[in-house]
Amino acid sequence: FEHLANISNLPDVEFYDILEDHNHYIWFAADKGLFRYDGNTYQRYSHPNQKANSLFQLKEDDDGKIWCNNIYGQLFYAENDQLHLFLDASQLVKGQLAAYTILENDIRLFTITGIYDVNKITKKITNIFEGLCISNANSHDSNYVFTINEEAGLNKNSIYKIEGDHRIKIFDIESLGLIQSPKLFAFKNEVFFTYKSDDKNIIYLTNRVDNSVVKLETPPQLNNKTLYNLLSFDNDYWFLTTAGVFVYEFKDQVFSLKEQLFNTESITDVEIDYNNNNYWFATLDNGVFV
Repeated sequence: FEHLANISNLPDVEFYDILEDHNHYIWFAADKGLFRYDGNTYQRYSHPNQKANSLFQLKEDDDGKIWCNNIYGQLFYAENDQLHLFLDASQLVKGQLAAYTILENDIRLFTITGIYDVNKITKKITNIFEGLCISNANSHDSNYVFTINEEAGLNKNSIYKIEGDHRIKIFDIESLGLIQSPKLFAFKNEVFFTYKSDDKNIIYLTNRVDNSVVKLETPPQLNNKTLYNLLSFDNDYWFLTTAGVFVYEFKDQVFSLKEQLFNTESITDVEIDYNNNNYWFATLDNGVFV
């Protein structure tokens, strides 16, 4: 592997997301801003009304626009070598980083005040779900959302599946301990829900077809780690943690460890580039490894 700072003037050490676009540029969402790397130089993208340098959650839409956002509710897209401010949703997100999904006609925002669809052309905002939305994952035409709603005077921790305007509750989380860092990850056949309780990671599996739910046995290597992300490559699952990447085979609802990568690094994202030879590892405090 190469540390990218050794072969280029890497503009930061703290990275959150990596994305390769349709032109094979590599984009970085970092503490110091949004950067595009062409193999030689880094171009920084910023907006005069941007409230903070740090940007997160890189996505590319069908038109080739690169989207990202910040904790202040500002949603941006990069097009024609400029960063454009699409929406300032600070009143909706209340200082929390909001997940979002790019739909055909709308941008769907998942916030602590509810779920909103923002029309791409008119920017009209439509509330489609009321409740505290903490985490979201989307795959195909389905969104999976972890919410906290008040029912009969009690806070209910629930997972919902949303398809268009239709939603169904999949299950309620019954936990005696505090639910910390809840995260959802949706893939072709499975949806995983993870959270930390009493300093241990809990993992649930949801079947995308019949919406059945089962609690999995957490691999011992992951018990006390902070989980940043979960990705899938070549039918393996990659847990990105404070102790590098743990690569697991998943069969018969059991995780079997295959290898651990960069065990001294906090890995936040991994991207495999178009020739399938280069794996790009973003870290939280030590730049990028390739």
